[in-house]
Amino acid sequence: MTASPAAGVVGEPVVFTAVINCPGFPDPGGLGVTFFDGGDILDTVPVTNSQASLTTTFSTVGTHNITAAFNGDLNCGASNDAIPYVVTLDPTPPGPTPTPPPPVPGQCRESNVVIGGDNTYGGSGTCRVDNVVVGGDNNGFPFPGDDNGFPFP
Repeated sequence: MTASPAAGVVGEPVVFTAVINCPGFPDPGGLGVTFFDGGDILDTVPVTNSQASLTTTFSTVGTHNITAAFNGDLNCGASNDAIPYVVTLDPTPPGPTPTPPPPVPGQCRESNVVIGGDNTYGGSGTCRVDNVVVGGDNNGFPFPGDDNGFPFP
């Protein structure tokens, strides 16, 4: 017996195919092939061209023990085959990267910046404030300073 796909996802279809090998009788009839999930009957399907296929879905995760049992006829004896079939939850596809909210004046955002100094002389922190001139007045005009961000005395 085969399964396609080889492993399943909850709610997605899977096709189990059993091949009936009956030399001299390429299309054995009988009562068909009964497919089981453990002890539960999934369905009984006819044999066509020496094959019986069942399409089904699963609503639970885990390993399902699937058995295909050929019921036999006057020319071919009964037989069965079993495979474990693993079903998992559908992985959630990654969504779009969320857009960060617009900055709120005076609130920190994640980043590592220096405010009012450098990492050696203090003033380092984990705050980023957008649209602000550090070392300036409330009107946005910068105070003169050196290249390290220190104001002139």
